[in-house]
Amino acid sequence: MCTFVIFNPQRKRSVVQRNNPIISSSVPRSLHLLYCYCNRALNDETNISMICEEGFFDDQYEILVHLEDIIPFYHLDPITANCIVIYMWHLYKKLKTYNNVHKIRFVNPHIIPYVACVTRLDKNSKFEQLNERASVLADKLSQASRNQLVLVPHNVGYHWILTVIDPYKETVYLLDSLSHRIRDEDWKYVVDMSIRLFNSNKAKKGKKHVTWEVVKGPRQPDAKQCGFYVMRYMRDIIEELATIERDSLRSIFIKPQYSREEIDEVRYEWAECIQDYIYD
Repeated sequence: MCTFVIFNPQRKRSVVQRNNPIISSSVPRSLHLLYCYCNRALNDETNISMICEEGFFDDQYEILVHLEDIIPFYHLDPITANCIVIYMWHLYKKLKTYNNVHKIRFVNPHIIPYVACVTRLDKNSKFEQLNERASVLADKLSQASRNQLVLVPHNVGYHWILTVIDPYKETVYLLDSLSHRIRDEDWKYVVDMSIRLFNSNKAKKGKKHVTWEVVKGPRQPDAKQCGFYVMRYMRDIIEELATIERDSLRSIFIKPQYSREEIDEVRYEWAECIQDYIYD
């Protein structure tokens, strides 16, 4: 029996194409069962509520899971920010199990949304928007403890990347499953400015330039799986914290591409996390 399906009248819904839940041997069983359930139980006016404890995103946080989150995730299509937040919640609980919460801080991708570039005629407005985003990120960095890595999934316009920040060392690691270079200068500006603001908030004299390291991690096989790769990146970081502390973050990303089985591990865990909130 479902105990957490609620009505949410304020959310503006997009049209979601329902698909017949045909079994596929390539889909993790837990995800297929979740998909079948949601096709029957959810509609434009219902969702699954997942209450996350304080410490995940500072105050208590509620994730509202919609059909528009479930369907693309099932079909390996481009996924929503909600999908990534759900998996971050799963990873946070794993960190708690191993008493490693003090080593990782998550930043909610909803609070620093992508803003399309404005024209040169509106340059002042552009930098006002970028500085506002930098201020939000700086506030989250200020809550990090020394030697804690800050994981920031970010959408740079129809594409997810992972930015890993060590604010006290003023070092930024970029993982982009489409490219091994910095492609979004606006996002680089936001992160650089957030670290300058972090230093100001801490009354700390910073370096002249923030250190950026582009990590040559696994690359996605198509134009759709960037969100899944970001989730797998975060999983690998948390699974290999000891290696990162001994060597470097780059040392754990040596594969050219993730296997389907490795991506399906993420999909299985994601579905299991949601199912915990459906059944007694």
